[in-house]
Parts: sequence; C-alpha cells; structure tokens
Amino acid sequence: MTGFEALISEMTNDRKDRHVLAAAVRGGAEVLVTENLRDFPEEAVRAYNIKVASQDTFLLDALDLRPADVLTALRRQVSRYHREPRTIESLLAILGSAGSGCTRFAQTCRPLL
Repeated sequence: MTGFEALISEMTNDRKDRHVLAAAVRGGAEVLVTENLRDFPEEAVRAYNIKVASQDTFLLDALDLRPADVLTALRRQVSRYHREPRTIESLLAILGSAGSGCTRFAQTCRPLL
C-alpha cells in the first residue's frame, strides 16, 4: 500500500509503529490485528475509529460470527500443507501453544470439529 506516508507524522502511537497505524487509517481498516497491543493505545486510535485486537481475540470474534467459514478456512489451510500440520487438530495444537498467541481460539475450536 502507498499513500499513507504523509499520515505518519500525525500518528501518536509508539514511534516505531506509526507507519502501521498510518497504513491502517489510509486503508480504511476497522481492526488492526497485532500482538503488540501496548504500542497502539486507545487514545492513539480512537479518532480513526479503529479497534486494536490480538490475533486470538480477532479469530475468536470471527469464529463467533462465522463458525462454519472459519472451520472451512482451517480445513483449506491444512489441505495446502505438504508437511505438518496436515490436520486441523495439529494446526490447533500449534496455534494453542504458548508462543503462538491463539490459545483461546484453539481451545474454542476443538469442540467444534
């Protein structure tokens, strides 16, 4: 994306991530998904009507709104892998691991399989 560069100086979030918020504003984003929540405080995004969400929260919201579509996307994702994870269960094990940031999403998906 281009055309967001002029907005960077107007952003008030963490200096090293101002280009990210500027691109989100320019692109008309409703949600900025990041694991770096503290660099995008509410007061920095409020004027642009952008919500900031972790990947876990974003995926849980998508699952709540469109569970069949999310499960279809997970099936499609694993069908394209030539190596592990080759099953949704294996993918959810990875997503549910401590380092992935999607533990609640993985836990919520398992009973739906």
